[in-house]
Amino acid sequence: MHDQLRKTLPKRLDIANLEHEINRMEADLDYHRNKAKIFEETLLEQQYILSKLQKKYYHSDEEGLDCSE
Repeated sequence: MHDQLRKTLPKRLDIANLEHEINRMEADLDYHRNKAKIFEETLLEQQYILSKLQKKYYHSDEEGLDCSE
């Protein structure tokens, strides 16, 4: 029995290491997906703000208003 355990130890360790590596990679992937989602939401919000500012600027420019505020 001990001889069999000793023979299978390298393969069992390889499996355990591979499982651990996969779990770590999945966690890293989730982390980066979450960061990308936050980045995308921030980008969309900034684009929305820019769009509103541009509309305000161009609308007031057409009316001859001072937009230097």
